[in-house]
Amino acid sequence: MNCWIDPFPLVSTRDGGYSTELLDWAFCGAFTMGLLSLILALFGTGWPRVLLIVGDLILFAMMYGALLQNGV
Repeated sequence: MNCWIDPFPLVSTRDGGYSTELLDWAFCGAFTMGLLSLILALFGTGWPRVLLIVGDLILFAMMYGALLQNGV
């Protein structure tokens, strides 16, 4: 379905390449929300705090893996 709709079209960059600018913004937004939830988890109590911290660490590990896969 995404191939038909193309929500993240390639746009040309200044260096002559192509990029998905909207996808870059989505990645930055996901990183910011993960960081914000990690900061808020530091002020929580009990099991929800632990689960949120573990979930955020998994999110950051997956994001790091995605960066490595893209050759950054």
